[in-house]
Amino acid sequence: MIRSRSQFERLKEAIDTIAEDNHLKDYHAFVYWFIGTMYEWDKTRVINCICDGTHDKGVDAVVIDDIEKHVVVIQSKYEHEGGVATIKDKDIRDSEGLLSFSESLQRRHDESQLFSWSMVGQSFPQR
Repeated sequence: MIRSRSQFERLKEAIDTIAEDNHLKDYHAFVYWFIGTMYEWDKTRVINCICDGTHDKGVDAVVIDDIEKHVVVIQSKYEHEGGVATIKDKDIRDSEGLLSFSESLQRRHDESQLFSWSMVGQSFPQR
């Protein structure tokens, strides 16, 4: 957790560098940083997890761990100034719809034990 303004500034600099080096929007760079930190994967694999588009139910990334047979769906909010990110009602409805969809997939695949599903909601830490 970010506990000081200097920690926030260092993290923001890292995200800005990721955005510039990879030609990403800052909020995609934040997701890149998160996945890279959590999974320690190479650039190509991390970039391939990031998604964005119309009617994507707010999904920012889908991480498929073939070894652990685990799927993680990431929905994030990036706050540029280190304050509180606002989550809108539509974001909550989209996440609920996605959760419902993923639960139905899990029920369908329980017998085969193909993958387990997780929902990850990550907000940018407050200062």
